Amino acid sequence: MARAVFMISAMGLMRQLHVTYKTAWYLGQRIRQAMGNRDEKYLLDGLVEFDDSYFGGTHSGGKRGRGTDKAKVLMAVSKDKKGVAKYMKLRVVPNLKGPTVAKFAKAAIAEGATIETDALRSYRKALSEKHSHNWEVFDSEKEMLLWLHTILSNVKEDILGTFHGVSKKYLQRYLNEIAYRFNRRFMQPVLFDHLLTAVTDSPPLGLERLKG
Repeated sequence: MARAVFMISAMGLMRQLHVTYKTAWYLGQRIRQAMGNRDEKYLLDGLVEFDDSYFGGTHSGGKRGRGTDKAKVLMAVSKDKKGVAKYMKLRVVPNLKGPTVAKFAKAAIAEGATIETDALRSYRKALSEKHSHNWEVFDSEKEMLLWLHTILSNVKEDILGTFHGVSKKYLQRYLNEIAYRFNRRFMQPVLFDHLLTAVTDSPPLGLERLKG
């Protein structure tokens, strides 16, 4: 499976461009923001796998499972008619309640698409209002949500391997980069040109706003 590879840390960018760490960090964050802005223009359609996950460590005494204080992330992966992954969306969210799930689905998935999930109660109403929702109790012995879980494992490995972890505050931008690269994994010869367009079309962002 194609991986979201060739990411670079601020330290690596600093060394390649011979700039300060602050400048390299700013450039990286602004590019990742532009990647996210570009992908917001497109919706997933057809058959879509949908689930949630968590990133980062748990604070001492924190809860486990879906009550954890780790960063909560909703993830959706569309598939073609042969069942092969096409595109994905990743979104850091404050909680996994129905209204939050519905908001993400509206922004990420075209109306009428068929969504496959596990049996989380907050998914049921939220995903059935504008979409066809197929759910069942998760069974690790079955190949349920196979693409999504495979990609998610790679996403976490890439973040840990390249950046040695990312704070909850900035996680969304790093997920922007991973999704952008994955969604254009077959466009390598023209990827730079597309990215240049995304950056130039993105609204200006000052350093203070990026830190906010």
